[in-house]
Amino acid sequence: MDAYNLIPGSTVTFTLNGSSVPYLVEEGTIESELTLTTGTNIVNITISNPCGTATQTVTIVYNCSSPDVSIVTPNNNTTVNTNVFALQANITGVTSSQNIVLKVNGISQPFSFSNGILTATPNIQAGVNSVVIKASNSCGQSTATITVNYSPSNDNKSTSGGRGKTKVPVGSSTSM
Repeated sequence: MDAYNLIPGSTVTFTLNGSSVPYLVEEGTIESELTLTTGTNIVNITISNPCGTATQTVTIVYNCSSPDVSIVTPNNNTTVNTNVFALQANITGVTSSQNIVLKVNGISQPFSFSNGILTATPNIQAGVNSVVIKASNSCGQSTATITVNYSPSNDNKSTSGGRGKTKVPVGSSTSM
């Protein structure tokens, strides 16, 4: 609001959603740093002096959304036979990888993030592995969790050889 010609005895009232906020009058302009809430915010500025009163009301609608995390691959409870797997997730509501954390079994993992897509090839342990992706912004946070089961492949095949079983490495032969 322009505040030119403020004369002695003038009063200025500046409110945000009914609460007084600090302001500064510089070169005929009233300035304030406002912390908006999600939704509708009402700013009122009133200037009174012996000549009269002027009021200006501004409505500001502030839309703030928490991020959204959606793991694309692999599916929850997938079983893999190697100690690494391909992970891909879609993440909206963040613009930087600094707002994202990827953890496998509670340990932070490296990843790439570009155009809303997170990709990674994390190492996992034999058995059940918990994969958690958390994204946050000034409006909140979102978390997606899946379980990936690692069942190491057996490089040896069993063959029957009489009364017991003999393990023979793949690609080898045995004579009985």
